[in-house]
Amino acid sequence: MKIQSDNYPFFTSLINEATSVLIFIQENPNIDLLGAGLFLEETLTSLGKNVQIVAKGSVPQIYSDQARNLGKKIEAKKLVVSFNWREGAVEKVGYDIDDETFNLIVTPRGGEIRQENIKISYRGRDADLVITLGIASLNKLSEYERDYLNRRPVVNIDKEGENQFFGRLNFVDDNIDSICAQVAKIAEKSGLHPSKEAVGFLFEGMRAATENFTSVADPSTFEAAAYCTKIKKGLPEAEKLVKYGEEPEVPREWLAPKVFRSNKQAS
Repeated sequence: MKIQSDNYPFFTSLINEATSVLIFIQENPNIDLLGAGLFLEETLTSLGKNVQIVAKGSVPQIYSDQARNLGKKIEAKKLVVSFNWREGAVEKVGYDIDDETFNLIVTPRGGEIRQENIKISYRGRDADLVITLGIASLNKLSEYERDYLNRRPVVNIDKEGENQFFGRLNFVDDNIDSICAQVAKIAEKSGLHPSKEAVGFLFEGMRAATENFTSVADPSTFEAAAYCTKIKKGLPEAEKLVKYGEEPEVPREWLAPKVFRSNKQAS
């Protein structure tokens, strides 16, 4: 399934609108999948987004240093019940379940915990955008994970032909060599400006997926590698000044009429 070009501006708008992003990666990710996830984490964090990566199962040895920052499950926001414990001096805290009702039971040592002094809040990050990598179907997820994704806009990035296109936006191409090449294309077309360190993750993923570029079936892999190389070597200063999501301004002299003369006319 080939990607339509009008998906890229939509991706840009979703990123601009999001404040917190969850990157949800296929269980037991390979170097390609995890490299794509780490690239997105670093690039989106540089844009001021709160980013969380969830990658269940084992992690490739090459990314063992990054493993400590990977979540093993989608963290739910925690319900917090607050009150001044010194006034009532809490003796014990327990709970019971009455049919489908959960009752939190706080026993004060003396006095009474007044209802008007109790505050209820939530703690923890809650994503307003989810990016999935290498997940073909929601049916392979837990009930909680499916419910979490169904209640949020999802960008679905994959290269498997059996992908169910469950996202609000789907970048699925079964002809491409790697997820990292796919993500490089998305970054370039969407106007992202990643760091040299971030594109290093993409290089590692593409290298692993293509046996160090000796087994390439799709020419876009080389285009993605060229994009990363351009960033690794440093972009021209004028390109660096282009803001995220904006079209670069074309110099006027490029648009001026040009006259080309043959060698005979010139002599």
